[in-house]
Amino acid sequence: MRIDVIVNAIARRFARGPRFLDRMWRRCDGVAVLYAIIIVAEFDEVVRAIAARGSDLVLLSGGDGTFMVGVT
Repeated sequence: MRIDVIVNAIARRFARGPRFLDRMWRRCDGVAVLYAIIIVAEFDEVVRAIAARGSDLVLLSGGDGTFMVGVT
């Protein structure tokens, strides 16, 4: 199963300190491809790359804005 995780690295939880993002990297290692983005333009690039390669599951981690960008 191909799993991709898109993390908004400037979302409040991740921006507070590196430990949350570090934890995501560790949990995804060998299981999923993690994309840490900081601007919306990167989100578009990542989504296009995932669509071109194919994925069985795409997870979003961030806040309301991350969710809204991800579903639109």
